[in-house]
Amino acid sequence: MQAFRPIFLNTYHFQSEIDVLRRNLSAHLWTQELRFALCFQIVYVLVIFPYVVLTVLLVRGLTLPNSAAGLIYLLKPQWHRLQFAEVR
Repeated sequence: MQAFRPIFLNTYHFQSEIDVLRRNLSAHLWTQELRFALCFQIVYVLVIFPYVVLTVLLVRGLTLPNSAAGLIYLLKPQWHRLQFAEVR
């Protein structure tokens, strides 16, 4: 003898509704995957782009005339100027 089972617990009657929910969930997960892929591509470009720009600017700066003299001036300390330290 089969135990009493209420109609709302019987999934046979609601199989079409369950299938619709599964398809909607599958479509929702698919759009989430596409959103994730798109966000990944956007972040990938935004992370790499500043380094590309800085590299281009570095190459441009190094190819200017007298760039070596400017780099030496920037990187070589001028110790004799420390004697005359003033705050203006």
